[in-house]
Amino acid sequence: MSAPQPHPTDSDAASRVHHLIQHATDLYDHKRYRQALALCDEVARLDPTAALPEIMRGECVRALRRRRRRRATLAAMGGMVLIGVWFVHRQLSRIRVRPAPGALVLAEKETQHFAFVSGFGRHKDLEFTWALLDEHRQPAPTAEQGCLKQERNTPWSCTYEPAYAVVRAATGQASVTRRVVATAANSAGAQLLHAEWPITVDNVPMPPQLVSVEPLPDERAAVAPGGARTFRVQASDGDGGTHLTYEWLAGEEGRIVGGKPTWTYRRPPRAAPPHHGSPSPAPQETKLVVVCRVSNRFGPPLTHTLTWLVHLVPSNRPPEIVSVEPHCPNTIALEPDTPLRLVASVHDPDKHDVARCRWELDGRLVSVRDHYTLIPPLDAAHPNKQHLLRLTVRDSCGATAQRAWQVLPPEK
Repeated sequence: MSAPQPHPTDSDAASRVHHLIQHATDLYDHKRYRQALALCDEVARLDPTAALPEIMRGECVRALRRRRRRRATLAAMGGMVLIGVWFVHRQLSRIRVRPAPGALVLAEKETQHFAFVSGFGRHKDLEFTWALLDEHRQPAPTAEQGCLKQERNTPWSCTYEPAYAVVRAATGQASVTRRVVATAANSAGAQLLHAEWPITVDNVPMPPQLVSVEPLPDERAAVAPGGARTFRVQASDGDGGTHLTYEWLAGEEGRIVGGKPTWTYRRPPRAAPPHHGSPSPAPQETKLVVVCRVSNRFGPPLTHTLTWLVHLVPSNRPPEIVSVEPHCPNTIALEPDTPLRLVASVHDPDKHDVARCRWELDGRLVSVRDHYTLIPPLDAAHPNKQHLLRLTVRDSCGATAQRAWQVLPPEK
């Protein structure tokens, strides 16, 4: 017969409960809450009257809940970080266009910049094509193609600046429609991007634009008795029209004296002194103000005004060409590959008058100084051609003196 098994005493049970509680406390301190919770259940089974296991059990449950909440929070934060990283990566890798495709409104001479951009520079590997179309999606007029300028070093950007003449306001137009179209293709030729901007270009009223003025307003202009002086103003309508109005005013009375681009002031001759009586006083110089107002269909305040102060001198003597160095009577023979510098010495016998030089080669103005340099060949297409060089010296009254030379090509 086997020996009978001894029954555990109360002291052994208490010792085991105490040991389990101590072990559970150690597990709790080391944040091993699930193992501590299992030991608390074991203690409660061995000693239902023990209060400490219930307290520790509650602490373990609360600690596990806090741990789960922290883990859930961390998981949520991690998910948000991943979503943020994905969103940022997508935004940086995405190719965008500025401004966003859509309708725009510009005024004449107003600048609009277009550009494709991306954070990682993906747009730099594409081939871009820019086009300027009209309202019917046909290429814009040739004169306007220069208004759309693609950047040379950055082909993914472009600038559109409509010129003043885009809107033909003189024909009644208030605005026109233009369309900027951009496409981007990869190296294989596949089109990846397409953007369009319908642009309404509004008219900006512009004053007339001066082309040439003779004489210049800051140039001395004079008229002697019996003489005449012609004023010329060549202008174009900056607003795209063809009709301009010229209003000429002379003197303090402000009367209209002409309506064409040119007007000539003719000064009456000096009256003869009487035969008897005291001699008449010496004539004195007076001044006359001449004004030209150039207007288009808009009129004021877009009128362009030019003003000349004309000196009414007592008399005038023409200018003189004293010499031209080097001395060449009527013919200039050029040497091969040797420039020839001509220097004119001029004189005006009238006090306070200025003589101005004008060099012309075959009727073409080449210099307005007192010197000019002939550099052979004068005509690369026709090196053996003879040329006519003319020097004209003009004073403030319009009197002139001239010299002319036949220019011979270099001998071979």
